[in-house]
Amino acid sequence: MVDKAIVLPIACLSGICAAMLVFIWWFFPKWYKKGLAQDQRDIDEALRERREYIETQATLRRAARDAQGDGGGSGDGDGESDLEAQRRGSKGPAVTSATYRPPPIATF
Repeated sequence: MVDKAIVLPIACLSGICAAMLVFIWWFFPKWYKKGLAQDQRDIDEALRERREYIETQATLRRAARDAQGDGGGSGDGDGESDLEAQRRGSKGPAVTSATYRPPPIATF
């Protein structure tokens, strides 16, 4: 037969294990999704900054070319193709500063 003195500790430990398993099934997917969302926001922000930088550089080059008088007509359409070529083959500015973002677990 079963010793009745061991049933209560085993039941308590089993309850704790079940509660931890439920917590793990709830917490880690939530934490993972939150981290992915933050990574996606960071990537989108970096891409937006890079596009703005490239557009600014293209505008400055276009203005410099127009100031020199070598720009041709205003309807030549070369500026848009230059911008697209820069978007495909150009690298954006180097990151010179970093913003500290605490890990997602610290924001609960």
